Amino acid sequence: MRLVPAMSGFLLFSLVACSPPPTKDIRNGIKDQAMPVEAHVPDDEMNIEAGIRIEARILFEQKKFKKLNELARRYLSSGETTPAGEPKLKFLYVGLIDYAGYQTPSQTETPNVQQWNVMFDRVQEWIAKEPSPAAYITLAKFHHHLAWLWRGDGYAGDVRKDAWKPFSDQIATTRDVLMAHREAAIDPEWFITMENVARAQSMPDEEANTLLADAIGKHKYYYRIYQTAVLRLLPQWGGSWDEVEQFANSAADTTKDKDGDTFYTRVYMAIGDCGCGIFRDSNVNWSRMKSGFEEIVKRYPDEWNLNNFAYYACQAQDRETAKALFARFTRKFSDAWNYDDAAYEKCKAWAS
Repeated sequence: MRLVPAMSGFLLFSLVACSPPPTKDIRNGIKDQAMPVEAHVPDDEMNIEAGIRIEARILFEQKKFKKLNELARRYLSSGETTPAGEPKLKFLYVGLIDYAGYQTPSQTETPNVQQWNVMFDRVQEWIAKEPSPAAYITLAKFHHHLAWLWRGDGYAGDVRKDAWKPFSDQIATTRDVLMAHREAAIDPEWFITMENVARAQSMPDEEANTLLADAIGKHKYYYRIYQTAVLRLLPQWGGSWDEVEQFANSAADTTKDKDGDTFYTRVYMAIGDCGCGIFRDSNVNWSRMKSGFEEIVKRYPDEWNLNNFAYYACQAQDRETAKALFARFTRKFSDAWNYDDAAYEKCKAWAS
């Protein structure tokens, strides 16, 4: 199986890019807000995620870099997850990107470079005072995020011509930071960020395969690595649905001893998050995806996971499963339904 498709230098700009959009939060500031404490809401996924993000943001804003490093090391060494099974380490970095986003508002079509330089200076101060893998990875993630602010997340034809160079420059800087600090790869988010670079730069097959093999060798059960790598196999990035299916099966087989079919499910969930019609276009095996979901909700019976399972059951036209799932949860998580209330109501009515 060819894990990474060969891509021309211009193909990566040809269709919709599956890149993470800027993170959203209902809060407009953090200075006047009390920090959520996880123990207060131990079974609430959204509150726990928000608590991690806000704690990271406050520590960064207050320049408590030592404590920020301690938090990152704790999440890395313990492998702690949220009630839904999401790695807490992920939300630490999301929180830092949140903070940078709030501090760099722009009233024009172009990013606020002046304010972004302030953010880069803050990370450099972190590195100077308390160097750590988290600090280097944060610097790389900031450059990656700025790159996509230049480009936008729409079709290539809608991107301003003068945005391509700063996009490419920021992606190149992201890679330079990561490669200059390979020791930071003890943190799996190093590989997540490098995988995003690989897709943006159309990394050659041999190099990309080596990168993925290294990531799996070091962090075999960190499912976000597989979720990020599979995006390079999508048709709009020069791959094919056959390659996606092969990769999803390979990811599940590689981790089956510990996680059953869950990685198959998580790979396709990553594609679903990109707005791709997996049940319309792909070769997804709903039976295996369903098996993975069943294992996920068995281990993490959080209502967030039940919402996601129900969403995909409806997409797969599995009425019996959808009906059973709606009977198991009482709270709707809008993000599990792509923030589409109509889709939720339609699915619920159809299932019942």
